[in-house]
Formats: sequence, C-alpha cells, structure tokens
Amino acid sequence: ETIVEAGAARRCADADADQGKDYWSNMGRGILRMAAENTTIDSCADVAPYCTVVGLRGLRARQWCPTTCGCGEPFSGLLLDKVQNGCPSECVQKRRGIADRSATKCQDQPLNLTMIYAKGAQALFTQRGYISEALTSLAQRMETEGCAAVANGDVAGRDFCVGNSMLLTRIYFRPVKFVCPVACGCDGSGLPGQKRDLSTVSAVESGLRLSGDLCTGQVALNDTKFAPHGAVGNGAPVFLSEEGDLYLYHGPQCEAGHSGIRWYLSPTLCNPGYYLAYAVSEDPTRPPASDKW
Repeated sequence: ETIVEAGAARRCADADADQGKDYWSNMGRGILRMAAENTTIDSCADVAPYCTVVGLRGLRARQWCPTTCGCGEPFSGLLLDKVQNGCPSECVQKRRGIADRSATKCQDQPLNLTMIYAKGAQALFTQRGYISEALTSLAQRMETEGCAAVANGDVAGRDFCVGNSMLLTRIYFRPVKFVCPVACGCDGSGLPGQKRDLSTVSAVESGLRLSGDLCTGQVALNDTKFAPHGAVGNGAPVFLSEEGDLYLYHGPQCEAGHSGIRWYLSPTLCNPGYYLAYAVSEDPTRPPASDKW
C-alpha cells in the first residue's frame, strides 16, 4: 500500500480516539514505537514531538495521529501537510475548506498565529533536505514582525506565499498565504518582491461582478460575484467566485517574469488550454470594465 493509498483510507482522526482504540492497540502504537525508536509511546499525545519531523518518524506520526499533528488545521504549525507527507486526504479536504473560507476575508492574522507558522517553518527548514538559511531567517523575523516580514521578504517571502522553494531540488510545504493573505497579495498588491502601488488596482478592494448578455451555454454565469484571491506568479491579482468554482485571472503565462495578454474565466487556475471565456487585455491590474468575452 502506497502512502497516498493509505492517506485515502485513513480518517482525519487520531487512531487512539475512542472509535479506534482496538486498531491503535493492535497496530498503531507498535508501528509508532518502532518508527520513533521509542518504546514509551502510549498515545498520540506522546507523538506530538515527531509531527514536524522529516522522514519515517514524522510520516508515521502524521498518518496515525493527524489531529494531534494539525493535518486538518490551516493555522497549525505543520508545514508537511500533504497526503504524500502522511496526512489523510480527509484532513487535506477539511483544511482546504477552512482555509478557503478564511481567504475570502483578505486580512492578515494576528501575531500569535504568525508565530505558530514561524515556529513550524523553523523546525522544517533546519532539517536535512529542507535546510535553508534564507527561509529560516524569514521565519525568525516573523516571530516579531508578523506578516510584515513576509510582505518585505522578497524571494523568501514569495516562496513562503506559494509554498515551494528551489533548494538542491524543489521542495513543497504549506504556504503562509492562509495566515498572511494580504502580505501574499490578496488585495491585488502582488507577491513579495513584486509589490505594486494599490492605487493602480482600485477594483481589487471591492471585488467584481460579471453581468451582461451571455451566450446560451453560459447564462448561469450572469451576476457571478468574485472576491480577491491572492495573485499569480507574475503579480497579477486573482479573483475567485463566491461559489469557489471559477477563477478570473490574467494570463495565459502566470509565472514570474511573464506578461499576460488576456483575462480568463476558468474553473482551473493558469491552465490556458481549459477555460470558459477570455477578454483580450494587456492591463494586468484589473479586468476590463466592459468588453466582449
């Protein structure tokens, strides 16, 4: 059984919970004791120190004790939160739902929550395979400066926002955008290192509404409302429909250093081969107020 297959089968609950005590006693506790080389482990509370660990000990901790490790909470200090890292897929879906609802507020979280992320980042970026002086330094600044450290973090701030960084190989981790959405550009200001004057993107603050004469197949889109939803790699703002199933973005090239030529309506982000409609515009700061899509 692969890690992904195991993640699909596991519930988003600690294995030593009431409904899983037999399963825990017969298998989970033994596996964790063996992986952690610690025969004193008796409950998921004893596993907490291993939650942020890279490698087999951490993987088993997240598989068997996902609630204790914070797999389903977007504001926990766990940055290794994907199914491939041992978190059950049910936790991943739960976390995304909470994070998406929070993202619509476009408001940076207070210092106590940024400190939780910062401590998790420091724990991760000092371990083999993830060692990064730049990311560790930014995490340390976050403990005192909060989200302002991310906004002014240049390349490291951008990496935190998008949740990946190129070290010896590309590494992936929980992005900070759920904790620091404004710092990551939910207001249309762009990613760290690519910030721009918000006076040029006034439409972003209040969101957008799509209306007009639509073709027969797209009538359901009429009166769709969009809220700010961060920015793509090239710094252009992204909008997400209130239903959470439709993006409005400037592309088709979304990567840093590329300029778009159209605004796209699409159920997927930055996938130029799959969209519902587009309007030609070289202005990346806001969609055209009136145009034929």
